[in-house]
Amino acid sequence: MQSTPEVSLIMPVYNQASFIRSSIRSLLNQTFHDWELIIINDGSTDGLKSCIQDFIDSDPRIHYLENPRNEGLGHSINRGLDTAKGEFIAYLPADDLIDPDHLELLLDTIKSAEASLAYSGLRYKKDDISGEGDYMTVMDEVDDHWLQLVQVMHRRTTDRWMERSEGVTDDLGVMFWNRFTEGNPGVVTTRRATCEWVSHLYQRHRIMNDRASGGIYMYKTYYGVSCPVRYKSHQGSLLDEVNHYAPFRAPQKQDGLKILIVGELSYNPERLYSLEKRGHKLYGLWINNPLCWNPTGNLAFGNITNIPFENWEEEVRRIKPDIIYAQLNYTAIDLAHHVMKKNTGIPVVWHFKEGPFYARNLGTWEKLMTLYREADGAIYINDVAREWYHQFMPAPNAHEFVMDGDLPPAEWFKESHSPRLSEQDGEMHTLVAGRLLGITAHDIEQMARHRIHFHIYGDVFQHQARNTIDEAIALAPDYVHLHPSCPAEEWTREFSQYDAAWLHWHRSRNGGDLSRAAWQDFNSPARLSTYAIAGLPMIMADNTGHRVHYQEYLQRLGMALPIMSFSDLARKWHDKPLMESQRDNAWRNRHEFCFDSWIDRLEDFFRTVIDNKTK
Repeated sequence: MQSTPEVSLIMPVYNQASFIRSSIRSLLNQTFHDWELIIINDGSTDGLKSCIQDFIDSDPRIHYLENPRNEGLGHSINRGLDTAKGEFIAYLPADDLIDPDHLELLLDTIKSAEASLAYSGLRYKKDDISGEGDYMTVMDEVDDHWLQLVQVMHRRTTDRWMERSEGVTDDLGVMFWNRFTEGNPGVVTTRRATCEWVSHLYQRHRIMNDRASGGIYMYKTYYGVSCPVRYKSHQGSLLDEVNHYAPFRAPQKQDGLKILIVGELSYNPERLYSLEKRGHKLYGLWINNPLCWNPTGNLAFGNITNIPFENWEEEVRRIKPDIIYAQLNYTAIDLAHHVMKKNTGIPVVWHFKEGPFYARNLGTWEKLMTLYREADGAIYINDVAREWYHQFMPAPNAHEFVMDGDLPPAEWFKESHSPRLSEQDGEMHTLVAGRLLGITAHDIEQMARHRIHFHIYGDVFQHQARNTIDEAIALAPDYVHLHPSCPAEEWTREFSQYDAAWLHWHRSRNGGDLSRAAWQDFNSPARLSTYAIAGLPMIMADNTGHRVHYQEYLQRLGMALPIMSFSDLARKWHDKPLMESQRDNAWRNRHEFCFDSWIDRLEDFFRTVIDNKTK
C-alpha cells in the first residue's frame, strides 16, 4: 500500500481516451516517483476507463474516480483536491505531456523558495493543429491566456476552483489562480520549459473561443450541458442564461401542433417560446458542430425535447410530429437535406436565411437548391431574396412564404424609451451594434467633422475591428465611443437614446439586375430588428437604382435614412421635421420586426403545407 505521497496530480478528463495513455506514460517516466495520480472521468462517453484499466490495475499510485455525467472542469478538479493526500498539488490534463524532470524541478523550486506556487515554461504550437508548425516556447503565460494546468504546482490548501453553478469561463485565472495567489503569496518560476500544451481542435479554450469557431453553444453541445449557465469567455461578453431567459421557461399547454425543429436557431433563439405559448409542442434535432451564433440543443429557455441524431428516425416515428421546420443558416443545410431525403412522410418546411454564397463555396449549393425545390414548403427571408432564388429554379415551390428568420420575441419590445443624447449637446449620436461592415476610420473622421458621434457596441465586434477603431480614435477621439454588448432586455432603453443606427455600409453594383446581386443586396441583417425595437431610423448608403432589400423595405415603412455622403447625413439630421417623421414611423412600425406579430401567418402556412401533404 502506498504511503502518503508528497505530490498529488489531478487529471480531469472528458472524452480524451485517444490522448490519455501518452499523458500517463509521460508521468511514469518521471525522475521523481513519490506521487499519486487522481483521474476524474467527467462523464466521458468514449470508453475512457477501458482504455486505461491496465494502468489502474498495475500501479497503486493511480486512482480512478468517475462522475456519472459531465460536471465541468472546476467540479472535477475540486473532487480531486478533496481526495488528494499530497502536500503539493500538480495537474496533468489528459491531452498534455510532461518531461522526465518536470515534477522534480517544480518541487525543488517551490521548496527552495518556500513559495506557494511554482510554474514551469511550456512548449506549444501556436494556431497549429496540423502538426507541421514549429514549437513556441514560453517561460510564463501563453499570449492572451493564463498559466496552464500542466505547468503549475502549488501547496495544498482549502482553496477550491470555481464550479459551473457559479459561472463558466475559459479563464483559469478567474477560475482559481487569481484567488489562490492573492491568498497565498509567493509565486516562482523554474525558468525551464518542461511540459507540452498539446494543440488539438477540442481543447477547452478552443471550444469556448467566441472569436473563432467556438462559444457557448459549442460548449454546451460538446459537454452536454443542459442547465442554464452564466458564461463569460475571456474574449466575449457575459451571457447570463439564468436571468436572461427567466421569462421563457414556464411550461405551456400543448394542444397545438407537434413541431420538429431541425438545424440551428441563429440570433434570438428564444423566439421559439412564442410557439410554445400558442400551444405547440417543440422537439429539436440539432447540428452537432455549432458556431458561436448557432444556438442548438440544451437550450436555456422553453421546454423543447431534444432528439439524438443516432436514432432520430425511430424517435420521429414514435413522437409523430405534424411538421418538420428546418432552419436557419448554411451550417444547417447538410442536416436538413439528410432529414428531407429520408422521406419520413412528415411535411418539411425549409426556412433559410444566411449563406447562399457560403453554400456555393463549401459545396452545399446543390443541397440548398434541392431543399428549396423539394421541401413541402419554402420560407424566404424577404421578397428580394425570393426573387434571387427563383432565378435558379425551373418553377417556384408550390408553397412559399416570406418571413425573416431570426426575429426577436415580444418580450424584448419594451414600451418606455430614453431621452436622446442629442437633446443634451445638440450633436447627432449614431449607433452600430455589430460589425463595422464597410465603415473605415476615415469615414468616422468625416462624420466627426460634421459633429456626428459614432457609438460602437459589442466586445467581440470591437476586437474584430480593433485596428480600425484605434485609428478612428486617433483621428476623432471625442466622437468614437465604445460600449459593451447590450442584452436584449435593455435594447429599448439603451438604444433609444440615439438618433439613428447604421446598417451595413454597402454600395450595390447590381444596377437593378438580381443576377448580379451580392449577398448584401438581399440580406436582412439581424440588426434590423435590434434597432427597430428601439424605434431607430436606419442609415445606409443610398442605392437608388439598384435592388437592395433593406433600403426598399425600410423606405416603404418610412424608417430609412439613405445617404450619398456624410454631409448628406448631417443635412438630414438638421432637417428636424424629417427626423421626427422617421422616428415616429420607426416607433409605430417596430412590431413588424417582432416574431409574435408573424405567428398567425406562420401557423396558417404550416397548416396549409400539412393539409396539402395529407391530401
